[in-house]
Amino acid sequence: MRFNPVYLTSLSVTALLSLTFSGCSTAPALVRQGDQVELTFTCRLPGGEVAASTNSEIGEGDGLKRSSIFLAPKSGKPVPLVAGTPQALPPDNLRSLEDEILQQLGAKVVGMKQGERRTLELLPQRNPSYDISRNRLTMAAVRNRPKEARLSLEDFKARTGKDPVIGASFPSDSTLSARVTAVSEKEVAIGYTGTPGSAVPLFFGAGVLADAGDHYEIRISAEKGKLVRSGPVVGRVVDVNERLITMEFPDPFAGERLICDVSLISVAPGKPGSAVGPDGQGPGGTGATAPRQDREAGKAPGSLAGKPDASKDVSPLRAALQEVL
Repeated sequence: MRFNPVYLTSLSVTALLSLTFSGCSTAPALVRQGDQVELTFTCRLPGGEVAASTNSEIGEGDGLKRSSIFLAPKSGKPVPLVAGTPQALPPDNLRSLEDEILQQLGAKVVGMKQGERRTLELLPQRNPSYDISRNRLTMAAVRNRPKEARLSLEDFKARTGKDPVIGASFPSDSTLSARVTAVSEKEVAIGYTGTPGSAVPLFFGAGVLADAGDHYEIRISAEKGKLVRSGPVVGRVVDVNERLITMEFPDPFAGERLICDVSLISVAPGKPGSAVGPDGQGPGGTGATAPRQDREAGKAPGSLAGKPDASKDVSPLRAALQEVL
């Protein structure tokens, strides 16, 4: 039996095309505009310190150092976002560090393959219309803390849920211990004690507790040029003297560039009408509604740091930091 050579050639070409196209069906998915993706990242400052990461254990025995602005994620899981053009910064230029990272990564992952790893550079961005003077804060370099405070019985019960008893402890920060020292029909006296010379961690500089007679002082040693973080936002100390500490929050990265190691975990087609850009949440939920820095990194509570200086014109930055300063 003789075979037609033309038939054999046609059969070979058909088999080759079949193998070729079957191989394409298993190729990693490419990220397109509007796709739903999941990724992990670790972003470092130019000096190598970790600024942000989806890995909650980064910097623990792996040779990497956490920077002063690092805020550990809650879950440590890959973070979801929508690939595409980042949303413009608001007029006040305020956005959390993690949100801005995700906004920029959302644009840069377009064209990546599922399972791919890349090192990406992120640059600080600013809204052209924003005014830096609105993002500047001046704080006292010395904070006063009373040795005694008085509360009404109603306020004491509301804060503790208990009746006052002399000698009982009262909720306070880690710097000063507090106990009930006196109780009358109308009010409760609270006495505060501390150890002079003990360190007081604050987000804008290390403080030292000093006994000033009828009150305590927290003397802050801030370093000009140091990156600082308060809640979700990052800034920089720009001026320090004996009386005042001035900080600026020029953009979500405080003027720094970030080098990010990114791993694309999964890709799914975008939903019709889905908004382009990240979902607005940082890793493990540390986005614009991130918990106070004091809860994650040992910062002294806001009551210790004091409220912002009084100002007739309360800027959006002051409003954003009102609870954590």
